[in-house]
Amino acid sequence: MGIMDSLDKIDLKKADPALMSERIENFPEMCADAYQVSQQYSIPSYYIKVKKVVLIGMGGSGAANDIVKDLVSETLSIPVESIHNYVLPGYVDAETLVIVSSYSGETEEVLSAFISAYQRGVKLIAITTGGKLKTLASKYHAPLFEFELKACPRAAFPYLFTILISVFEKLGFISDFGATFPKLISTLEEARQKYGLSSPLFSNPAKIMAQKLYGKLHAESRIKSMKTAKILLPTKSSLSLITMQFRAWFSRQIQLISS
Repeated sequence: MGIMDSLDKIDLKKADPALMSERIENFPEMCADAYQVSQQYSIPSYYIKVKKVVLIGMGGSGAANDIVKDLVSETLSIPVESIHNYVLPGYVDAETLVIVSSYSGETEEVLSAFISAYQRGVKLIAITTGGKLKTLASKYHAPLFEFELKACPRAAFPYLFTILISVFEKLGFISDFGATFPKLISTLEEARQKYGLSSPLFSNPAKIMAQKLYGKLHAESRIKSMKTAKILLPTKSSLSLITMQFRAWFSRQIQLISS
């Protein structure tokens, strides 16, 4: 079976036991569900008076934070920072809103930062499926945005991203997200139709790119005879973290393929 045939006849049970392809195919539905979930929760009105926002998350949760930060930074009149470790910046105080995201609710760095933020008297919001973070949010009387999903952490991106954007809308930091959300879902559905697994190779730009890159990407220096490909990812400054996340993910997949 040639590469052109194999791209349209992949045995996903063997090639993708974690079902990530299924999660990606369901991206529009997951975003829609996440937005519905976010509408069930409220935020105290006095939260809108904060002067700074700090987003805290690791891994997939941190990726969602980074991308939201990129998208809103140019329009917000207050600074937004995304943190990926235990330590809170020195400027975090009572006028700061700290939003922590953890798919499992058990991430050590996130829990530590959440406790430290509470001790500084900041305003808190938690986004999670449960775990210790849910318990702490209840203990600290912090608004909790809880969702349900059984998958690997990175598959939760549609929930973490959409809920966080909805939080910014509820705070009045961005506008019209709810009004434009149906268009976003429509765009995602169109992208799935064009780039999804069911779209045949001859009309699928993603599969065509995969075909062109086949055999040209590697992570092991011992493969020196292989002709490698160079991929350039130009972007505008406001989307730099999105490019960085894509590059990190892409590099990780190459390592997995070559190992």
